[in-house]
Amino acid sequence: WFEEKGFGFITPDDGSGDIFVHRTALTDGPMLVPGTRVTYEAQWNNIKNKLVAAKVAGANQNGMDPNAGAPAQAYAQPGAAAQPAAAAQSEEVILSCLPATCTEESLRTTFAPYGTVVECRMLGDNANGKVATMRMGAAAQAAWLVQNLNGNMPVGFETPIQVAFSQNP
Repeated sequence: WFEEKGFGFITPDDGSGDIFVHRTALTDGPMLVPGTRVTYEAQWNNIKNKLVAAKVAGANQNGMDPNAGAPAQAYAQPGAAAQPAAAAQSEEVILSCLPATCTEESLRTTFAPYGTVVECRMLGDNANGKVATMRMGAAAQAAWLVQNLNGNMPVGFETPIQVAFSQNP
């Protein structure tokens, strides 16, 4: 956490890359303390072309660094626990950690058995692979994807993917 700049990074439990968080995304305090468990909503930022944290809960309530006098740490400790908050359910999900060979058509084919794929759009790459948004035919179908495929491998994939509700449907 860079207190003087008002931002830092969250290290998700799933081992995916660090997620940027700005002070304005903190819901319950003015700063994050490295190593503290937080919850957040992952949102795709088109300008930065990567996921950023929003609605972050678990911030330090009093704004005082418990490590005052210790060297400042820029990133959360390795293995620091971070869980995406239960986002408002919608039909749209963000898929990340997708293989380099992934295309909109291959996603439609892979996810068709899980429900109606209304729309699929590739967003770009991040440090852990490709990222896409997918709109399903119903919120219940999207919820099933988030609950059952997040951190798992869909049929035909060789590595786990990340699935979260989109906050910008």
